Amino acid sequence: FIGFKEFHKTKRLTEQDGLIYELAHGINKQMKPEMLTCVTVYNETAEELTFTLNGIAENAERFLEHGIDPRELTVVIIIDGIKPIHESLLDWLDEMLGVNNPTENPVRGIISQVFPNGRDAKNHVWPIHISRDTATVCQFIYKKNFVSDNTRTIYLNTLFVAKHANGSKLSSHVWFFQGFCRLFNPKYCVLLDCGT
Repeated sequence: FIGFKEFHKTKRLTEQDGLIYELAHGINKQMKPEMLTCVTVYNETAEELTFTLNGIAENAERFLEHGIDPRELTVVIIIDGIKPIHESLLDWLDEMLGVNNPTENPVRGIISQVFPNGRDAKNHVWPIHISRDTATVCQFIYKKNFVSDNTRTIYLNTLFVAKHANGSKLSSHVWFFQGFCRLFNPKYCVLLDCGT
């Protein structure tokens, strides 16, 4: 587990055999999640994603009742294609990564390379030097503050995966099980849709 500190890494991954190798060398190896949760996103807003992540954090006490420390939870957010990603989600990622300049956001960077004339441009041709079968991955801590009788905070280790091309929810689940689950070998897996 990476601890309670601000941290992120970015890595480009391929869906082929190199995925596991790249993950193992590009993401913190100290992570040993007991439970891995996949949240699939298409064009949902940052508000919908925050609602989902807060729901996961709010259930942390129940996990504790079953012997799973919240530090053993890892959330994998998988965006199904960079073209439909909602602008508010990019702003949210800027905040999570702590970037002052939006051009420092690696997902915005890949979008500007793939869609130099904007995501709505007509007659778009995918650049040859950027594979459709890759994804940009960022790692950070999602923090949820609770205010009740006493103030407490839950920290969720989070991986944000932006697949470059849309491949369907089934494709996102393949990335989750064949990539992240094979790498981390969690005891439990959960699949969620953004907004639930």
